[in-house]
Amino acid sequence: GNAKSLNLNHCIKIEIPKILARYHTPKVAADASGPRLGDFDDAVLRRSVVVVLDCDMAIVNDPNEFMLVDRPPRNGDGVGFLPKILRVLSDDRWDLVLTPQYFTNITPYADAFNHLNPQFWEYILPGLTTLGYVACTGTNMGLRLSMLHNHSRTHDKDDNQAVRPFVLGQGNPSARYEAAMQGPFPVYSVTEDYALSLELKKAGVKGTYHAEYLVKGAAPSGITAVDIQRGRWTEGHYQIFFSRKNPAFYPHK
Repeated sequence: GNAKSLNLNHCIKIEIPKILARYHTPKVAADASGPRLGDFDDAVLRRSVVVVLDCDMAIVNDPNEFMLVDRPPRNGDGVGFLPKILRVLSDDRWDLVLTPQYFTNITPYADAFNHLNPQFWEYILPGLTTLGYVACTGTNMGLRLSMLHNHSRTHDKDDNQAVRPFVLGQGNPSARYEAAMQGPFPVYSVTEDYALSLELKKAGVKGTYHAEYLVKGAAPSGITAVDIQRGRWTEGHYQIFFSRKNPAFYPHK
C-alpha cells in the first residue's frame, strides 16, 4: 500500500469536512459519524483548494529570498506559493496546478544524481502541459476540492494487496482505514503521484503547470538514500506497468 495516500485520503474525506463545517453550513445535517464532503454545496467545494507538500518542502513567502545559482528565480514580483496557486485556480479551466521543486542542499554544478532536474522542470513539463498532460509529482501542488471529491470513488480497495484479506471478509478494518482506501489518491502504487496523473487524465481532469520556483526543500543525501528513493520510483512504475492500470489497457474509442 501507500501510507502517504492513506493519510491524504483520510484528511480529505474525514478532516477537511470538519474544517468546512466551521465556516459553511452543510446542505444536509451531518450524521453521528460527522460531516462529509457530499454534505456541502458544490460551489463551496469548487472554491476550496487542497495543497499538498512533502514533509521536506517549505513554502517560500517571498520567492526572492532564495536564488538559483548565477541567475534569478523565474518570478520577480515577490508573490509566494499560496497566492499564486489560488490565482491560477481562479481560472475555472483548471482543477490542478503544479509548481517545480528546488533543493537548497544541492549545488547545481555538483548534482551528480540530477536532483534539480532543470531539463524536466523548465523544458519537458511546459511542453507536455501544452499537449494536455496532467502533471503531478506528489508535492508543491494545489488541487480543487470538488475535483478530489468527484474522483474519490476508485477501485483501489480491490487492487491493494494490503486490504485483500478485508475484501475477502477476513479482519475488521476501521472506518478511518476503509474511508482512506476509497479516496482520490491511489494506493495501488508506491508512486501515487504518477498513478494520480494517469487517473486524472483518464477522468478528463484539466491541470496546468506553473513554472515558478515557489517552494524549497532538501534532496536525499548519500548514495544509500538516493538508491532507496530511485528504487521506490522504479517499483511504483512497474506496479502500474504490470497491472490493469496500465494505460495500454484503457478502452479506446
